[in-house]
Amino acid sequence: MKPRGFALKHVVRSLAAKSAGDGEGWAEQDQQLPRIEQRATVGLLALWSGLMADCLKTLGLAEAGKAMKAEVPAFAFNAARHLSELLRLEELFVQAAGSDRGPLVRAAFAAWVRGLENAATELDVDAIIEDARRTYRAQIEARGLQMVRTVTARVLRDDIIHRLTSGEYDGQNPVDVARKLRQRFGAHDYDWLRLARSETAMAQADGKLVQYRDAGITRVDYLTAQDGRVSRICRDLAAAGPYLIANAPVPVRDSHPNCRCSLVAADID
Repeated sequence: MKPRGFALKHVVRSLAAKSAGDGEGWAEQDQQLPRIEQRATVGLLALWSGLMADCLKTLGLAEAGKAMKAEVPAFAFNAARHLSELLRLEELFVQAAGSDRGPLVRAAFAAWVRGLENAATELDVDAIIEDARRTYRAQIEARGLQMVRTVTARVLRDDIIHRLTSGEYDGQNPVDVARKLRQRFGAHDYDWLRLARSETAMAQADGKLVQYRDAGITRVDYLTAQDGRVSRICRDLAAAGPYLIANAPVPVRDSHPNCRCSLVAADID
């Protein structure tokens, strides 16, 4: 049997290949950024897989399709017994995935530091990493937790739990219910890839802006990968530059999910 980490990395590669058309290429020529993105995705998917296993166990479906007898009672969702536990598992997932030690925040902070370093290299100055760490870490943590909470509410509560509470699976064979729930969880793997990709690009751009401001840069250009995968939104943002740094559009925040654009100083002699 392949180790779990191997399987998750295979899923990440498959997701990346399938989503190549809706994810822009990296504008920043930094080989660390794709690695940071992959670490975030693998970490989020590992926690998502664990949440699926816990939910199936709570519903009594963990062994469905394995050793279950042919004659079994039909599945029935019991809100009094199941709902509060599913919501508890949801909150545990949010705290694990979005905490300061979770995969998203760790990756976002790493990408933000890369932004500081990339801007410093561009300007031929030292990065202000130590001072910036203390002032920006809390912002990244708060943002990461909120992002995980928002995505989880949409993909778990508004989809999977809603299907259960609406009675969609009641009266069905537990084996079929387990299979359908695994499919629903799997259908949302891409949401975590998109979140990891988006947060990595946005955090890197934020890091560059911090370094630019400290170095006295007043204008920036919006930087794309300049290939056929760049969206119309990002092409228009790039064409409208340069921008005063206070009004500069930030990738993802001011463009779209899956954006991998960046910013570059425009007033360097």
